[in-house]
Amino acid sequence: AFPTREQARRNIEAVKRVGHNSLNFHRKIGDPLVMEAADELGVLIYEEVGGMPGVTGIGVPGWIEGARDNEAYLVSQLMPAKFERMVRRDRKHPSVIAWNLGNEVCAFDYIHQRIFRETWALDNTRLLLNQSGGVWGGPSGWVPHFRPYEDQPRLDFVDNHTVDSDSRFQEGDLLSHREEPRDSLLYWGEVRCYTGPDNWVRLANEGPLGYDGAAYAKMAGLLSAYHARNRLAETSGGLIASPADITRLAATGLMYTNGRLSQAILSNNQQDGYAINGWSGADPELNDDFLGWVSALCDVDRNIKGDPDLLAYYNRDLQLAVFRTNGKYFRTGETALFEINLINENRLKPGEYRLRLNLLDGEGKPCLSMAPCAVNVLSGDTHAQQLIKACPVKMEATMRAGYLTLEATLLDSTGKVVANGSEQVLLQNRASWSARLARASIGVQDWDAATKALLEAQVSPRPLQEAKTLLLGKAPATKEQAAQWLKALERGATVVLRFDADWAALLHQLGYLSRPVTTWGGAQKRFWNGNGWGFLTAFQSTRDGAAPACVGTNSWEVPADPVGFAPFESKHPQTSRGVFVARPDQVLTLLGEIQCGPGRLLLAPSYAVDLDNAFSDLLFYSLVQPPTP
Repeated sequence: AFPTREQARRNIEAVKRVGHNSLNFHRKIGDPLVMEAADELGVLIYEEVGGMPGVTGIGVPGWIEGARDNEAYLVSQLMPAKFERMVRRDRKHPSVIAWNLGNEVCAFDYIHQRIFRETWALDNTRLLLNQSGGVWGGPSGWVPHFRPYEDQPRLDFVDNHTVDSDSRFQEGDLLSHREEPRDSLLYWGEVRCYTGPDNWVRLANEGPLGYDGAAYAKMAGLLSAYHARNRLAETSGGLIASPADITRLAATGLMYTNGRLSQAILSNNQQDGYAINGWSGADPELNDDFLGWVSALCDVDRNIKGDPDLLAYYNRDLQLAVFRTNGKYFRTGETALFEINLINENRLKPGEYRLRLNLLDGEGKPCLSMAPCAVNVLSGDTHAQQLIKACPVKMEATMRAGYLTLEATLLDSTGKVVANGSEQVLLQNRASWSARLARASIGVQDWDAATKALLEAQVSPRPLQEAKTLLLGKAPATKEQAAQWLKALERGATVVLRFDADWAALLHQLGYLSRPVTTWGGAQKRFWNGNGWGFLTAFQSTRDGAAPACVGTNSWEVPADPVGFAPFESKHPQTSRGVFVARPDQVLTLLGEIQCGPGRLLLAPSYAVDLDNAFSDLLFYSLVQPPTP
């Protein structure tokens, strides 16, 4: 609530790093140190006084001035005085562009009207708004407001809130926040409330913090111990260099989701502004309480939770915004549809340009090129325009499975690329894995879905005693029945287990797990106090960029919550290819690896190939694919 000077500056630097141009003080009066940094670094400020409703009634009449015993009397005197002091204190800041009276209150009663009159006498250079949003987050209706230098209030301003989120990215959000044209300003004052984990390690180890500093210590200790035990600095290829990187990667879905929401709103020329719901975090001791706000892009020390470049990519003021419109998973023979828009905030001059589209397959190789088409770019007050409503792309049998990327580029009359953008879908095409699995030697036991997936990839399973990779579904009942795959480990094979409680008990009996697995979980809670986030880093590709290094468990690719387990401790060298965290003290493994002499065990309980979708296929084939020579 009261940042240090360093935190205040980091606050504004974070705004710029994620590609935003403003910061809202919402439900709380602004902090002068933050506004000083905003003045210096060039970030706009929207300031709300906080606590404006004040009484149980929806409106306060003028006769309240003479009714000192009425419950509304105090607020009738307090709020105008508080607002006046805010305006007098902060009107010197050039960063401040708007004053707002309150959150989700539709009344334009005596108090509101008095504040309007008195504020306009003090400062008529800013936008003055009666409210943000409607009651309990509903539509605002027409919001009374003054525009700068005008002497009459207006009603042609709308501020709608869309405070809702699921535990994972929802495809409908790509085409959300679309309004029919209307003769008014349209602002989205609170957009969704997807969540992500605080950086507990940094919060515990880097100050200064206040009374709540100790609340981060337990998770920081657990993550530091997990990082060391699994040798993540050495085994992750630099992706998880420090314990703090665990939560950074777990916040991948948060950054992606808010980026796509931003892009969707920027793509509609009817929209005039928006605020992502949540900038800095709440009291951690609230935990899962309704007021435990976790829909923040930064933690309380103003550390950005995830990769800021991921969000900034979708916030660009000149880009081609491409949206998949009929799903994310496709099979061969099906057709994906893409909508293509231009976001152009006075960066390109009007005139004729050429739009070029290329499709890259699951190995990142070009598989489809469409002839460039002429498009007429508008400008001026047209900051976004639709170029193609529905671009069909048929999934051909020749396309390699995995991430299919539609790349869009805009060229000027000289052939220079002036704007670009891309969109992805996941293709399920098991036959296309045959080339990548040509050198594979795989055996299967008690796992019908795995056998089916291999046969459809034109891989014939080998006897277990010959295979270099063993896929085991059901755990054997006794240690004696495990002899065959134990011998495979001794000769250097990779053994992939469809890991569950039975396997966990057997591995403990055999000594591969030092402690029994006592916890199974991975539930991801929705809404602004959401909890539970994870990531997987198990994906391989034969070409850099064909698959991401990390997939968040609440990002767009995944079909469901993951399955994690704890503890994960072995007397053998171990590492983790997937982690799940949930406050106050849960750290689970989503994909564990144990080095057993020359062989290795992969404990894989999440997103099994049995789901028969493009994402579970991608994970499965990545696990069994031989390393690239």
